[in-house]
Amino acid sequence: MQFWVRAPLAALWFAISSILGFFVSVVLWRDPSNGYRFARIFAWGGLPLLGIKVRLVNPERLHDHRPCVFVANHQSDIDLFIFSYFYPPRTVVTGKKEVFWIPFFGVMFYAMGNVILDRKNRHRAVAALDRAVERIRTDNTSVWIFPEGHRNATRPMLPFKKGAFHLAIQAGVPIVPLVCGDHTKLLDPGKRMLKGGTVEVRFLEPIPSEGKDVETLLQETRLRMEEALPLADEGTR
Repeated sequence: MQFWVRAPLAALWFAISSILGFFVSVVLWRDPSNGYRFARIFAWGGLPLLGIKVRLVNPERLHDHRPCVFVANHQSDIDLFIFSYFYPPRTVVTGKKEVFWIPFFGVMFYAMGNVILDRKNRHRAVAALDRAVERIRTDNTSVWIFPEGHRNATRPMLPFKKGAFHLAIQAGVPIVPLVCGDHTKLLDPGKRMLKGGTVEVRFLEPIPSEGKDVETLLQETRLRMEEALPLADEGTR
């Protein structure tokens, strides 16, 4: 019963937040802190509606090594609620071009200064990442990437795509990994189940990119995230 009451209210709040975020982002066009502003609005109402609290482990690592490339596991659309709780200022996220066609949210996503990737066109995708490198170097902007490339509610994580690691090496900034515990046991839209609870998010030690090739940096990041995921899963309840 909770699902049928809370989930529609959370969806309504997403729509309201997107409209508010749209107008803020249009006024402050392409400001890299627009995502932070939207996240504050969205998390304020969205998390209580779902009955979810977020516990952060080592949250100082979110701010101490910026600019950087954040990489996180990606389970479902519920990640938007959870990550909005702590999404940092002057941070943009990568997203596929199809996001642009979501009413209000799509235009807002672009107006936030986010990086839109055309994954079917390698030349355009590389050009977008090159622009992101320049923003990191000159504008003190961090980039948030889901290296699995797709939502994945199961374990283990999907194979990592290499874009985040190319980006970190070219910009000369560290990778800051974070892992989110298995929140499907608290909220599973497919099963129409919502019982609420606490989701644990663990911030891992930054991984320097200097002197490393893409494959080495990718494997080191993945290993650390795989080691931390069971701890985050255990803390999510």
